[in-house]
Amino acid sequence: MGKLRFRYILPALLGAMALSGHFYRDNYRNVDDLLPQTLQEPVQTELAGSPRVFSCDRDGHFWEYTTVFNYDISGLVFGASHKLLSWYNGAVPADIGILWGENASRGLYKNVKLRVRLSHYMAYIRSGTEFRMDQASNNHIATCNPAVSEKVRSILTGDQVRIRGWLVNGRVMPARGETRPEKIGIWNSSATRKDGGEGACELVYVEKPEDITILKRGPMFWEIAYHVCLYAFVAGFAAAVFLFHRRMKRLLAQDGASTAS
Repeated sequence: MGKLRFRYILPALLGAMALSGHFYRDNYRNVDDLLPQTLQEPVQTELAGSPRVFSCDRDGHFWEYTTVFNYDISGLVFGASHKLLSWYNGAVPADIGILWGENASRGLYKNVKLRVRLSHYMAYIRSGTEFRMDQASNNHIATCNPAVSEKVRSILTGDQVRIRGWLVNGRVMPARGETRPEKIGIWNSSATRKDGGEGACELVYVEKPEDITILKRGPMFWEIAYHVCLYAFVAGFAAAVFLFHRRMKRLLAQDGASTAS
């Protein structure tokens, strides 16, 4: 490789990964041909009967979800956090940021920087830029079904999706039957798109994987580029560690031989 040494490859891959990751996070801006479903408001309706209760043991805790409203949302995904490092990723496997309505029909999303991070979504709006905050939401997807977890984690930024389920109020506790209030965590869904700040996100329970529909995939170039760089960096780092270890063993063996002589 001439003067190009191996130690320069990892920084180059890291830089390429950062660059492609930046463009991948903005992938929703590259979407032009939106489906008619993305123009519709989410459909939130009263329950037909008594609330349903879903419960399961996940991540060393007992989770309980009580339905509050039926919920059906379609739109353009502006951010997806798959929460792989979260302590509750078995019960709430993803946060999906979705926009719709005028944000979609008028292309308002193209001039706004949107991010889903740390269980919230953030909009960076420059002065003079229009964006409807009441036509975008961060949806915490809750489930007790591993197949739903797998399906929701296949959603990527730039996809157009439909998600059906219920807005729910959740409780989490160390074990089933816990009654001590200080041991029970409460997580209630927002019931309006017009609120903001802490507690404004929707907690959406999805029962079956077929209740999540990827209507149309977003552009794939930057997503593929990011993951190619990521896997190449991991492989390169592993190779660097291996070569360093082999070199150290060789040097130690030479040093031992010199001492013996």
